[in-house]
Amino acid sequence: MRVKLIALSIILTAAVAAALIGASKAKPKPAQQQIEELEAGAKSHGLTLGERVRLAQLRNERKITITNSYSTSTYSEFPDMETAAALCSIVVARPVAAVSRVDDEERIVSSYRFQTVEVLSEPRAPEMTYTFNGTVPPELGRFQEGDFLVTVLGGTKDVDGVEVTSKYDDFELFSVGKEYLLFLNFDTTKTVGGLSMGPLGALEIGGDGTLSTLDRRPSHNIKQMIDSRFGNSFDVLKSFLKSLPKRQV
Repeated sequence: MRVKLIALSIILTAAVAAALIGASKAKPKPAQQQIEELEAGAKSHGLTLGERVRLAQLRNERKITITNSYSTSTYSEFPDMETAAALCSIVVARPVAAVSRVDDEERIVSSYRFQTVEVLSEPRAPEMTYTFNGTVPPELGRFQEGDFLVTVLGGTKDVDGVEVTSKYDDFELFSVGKEYLLFLNFDTTKTVGGLSMGPLGALEIGGDGTLSTLDRRPSHNIKQMIDSRFGNSFDVLKSFLKSLPKRQV
């Protein structure tokens, strides 16, 4: 009987020791150590969105802003308005609904349901269409005839209790209710529009009939073209686009 008790005591002691070791291993790192490791990671290779949010939580920050830069190498550039009109759909539209979310690549993106105000020009060359394999965010509501989806990088989204604002260069996001001149390539269903020139392919139409890039700088190719040839007048540009030969069906 004594041998059994000794054996049982040994087993219990071993179990307690194992539990203590396990608890020691599972014990989280001190907050300051986690902060230092994340800050070091930010300097060496950058942080994922989840890591940025974790760092904000450790610092007791409730709002953070992440600044990124566009890679302009992936966007189209057109030498003149005739080429742009031959390859793109040029429309006047206003966003009527918007939603921001985190995509599969851990980026904050903003999707808009645009309502077409007027089609100024349709492609006369073979269209650069693409197949849309994503899903339309239900928060945007029901799409009516003439409505289309545009998704851009950036936006503000609550992530695990932290309000994260993602900005790309100096470009502002679309504002619901304002009117924009858009240079688009549509998908095969004509319900999803891609900005082939990136944010440079969207210009705000001001109340005075002038056009502004979303970062308010006049140095971009499309803005320089509009300023030099059309006096930065939306009406003059519209008349020109309407005068171009129509696409042969």
